[in-house]
Amino acid sequence: MKKIVFLGLMSFTLIGCSSSPVSNDAAVNVPEQRIYNQDIFVKKENSEMVIIKRDKGFVSSACSDSLFVDGVKIADLNPAEKVVIYPLLGKRIFSMVANGVCGGGMVEVEGDVEKSQVLTYRIAHSLNGGYGIYRTAF
Repeated sequence: MKKIVFLGLMSFTLIGCSSSPVSNDAAVNVPEQRIYNQDIFVKKENSEMVIIKRDKGFVSSACSDSLFVDGVKIADLNPAEKVVIYPLLGKRIFSMVANGVCGGGMVEVEGDVEKSQVLTYRIAHSLNGGYGIYRTAF
């Protein structure tokens, strides 16, 4: 009986730990106190919208992720949060570092910011400690 209860709890825990995408509508904006570069949040003539959001779920929920654009720190994101930024047109490097005990190095992805094309990325963490920034349609 103890074994069945234990296996049930473990299954529930693993299901609860899954990192899963969050929609743009469901993700909440990062609070102003965790924004480090206000300038990139303002639309300019030679910029375009990029949405970067962090998955929801228990995995790495105790840690924030620092987001950088072209090496400049933009914001710290917690689970189910997003930033809507306006980087300059052209190729940009989006970087992420997991903070606190979730640390493990920097991951980066290149994005080509083009006029009239919104780019959307998600920051995902996995159960095995891996994480990354990925293009998403959600």
